Amino acid sequence: MHGLVSLLDKKYSQEVEDIWDQLEAECGLSGIRVSPYPHFSWQVTEEYNWMGIEEAMKEIALKIKPFTVQATGIGIFSGENSPLPVIYIPVLRTASINSIHQYIWKRTENFIEGANPYYFSHSWMPHISLAYQDVNSKNIICAMKQLAFRNINWTLTIDNISLIKEAEGDVGNLVHRFNFQA
Repeated sequence: MHGLVSLLDKKYSQEVEDIWDQLEAECGLSGIRVSPYPHFSWQVTEEYNWMGIEEAMKEIALKIKPFTVQATGIGIFSGENSPLPVIYIPVLRTASINSIHQYIWKRTENFIEGANPYYFSHSWMPHISLAYQDVNSKNIICAMKQLAFRNINWTLTIDNISLIKEAEGDVGNLVHRFNFQA
């Protein structure tokens, strides 16, 4: 699966990477490393028209100004199917972020094949993943002990649209990054 994302700034990327390191050292959770760039996703899909999506991303970057979002607390997407469950930091969904999400989808929908329905407008829950793929009934308790008393109340400046290409079984690679210009 590939993702159209916004990468976090240096400060919060380091915060997330520190959490990943802690969860790996204390709980043995390392599945998150398959997508090694702290981010939140606008869409995830099986395939893109690579030429078309690059051009769309350039246009999106020219139309959107950097903006801020709030990220707070800890959440869990539950279930037994891979990659569930997922431990994450929720990004608060506002009217502004909804408008940006809708614009991104409208501008890119012709270049998507096999979109993940969790990222459709009606079901999208923006989030920063902390652990997935190897979360189970034993290590989730350890992870919650590590995270439950951590103060996470972040104001993040979002200044880019980026594309992470993640071929089946491979670690994700950053293919494109375009900074917002408007």
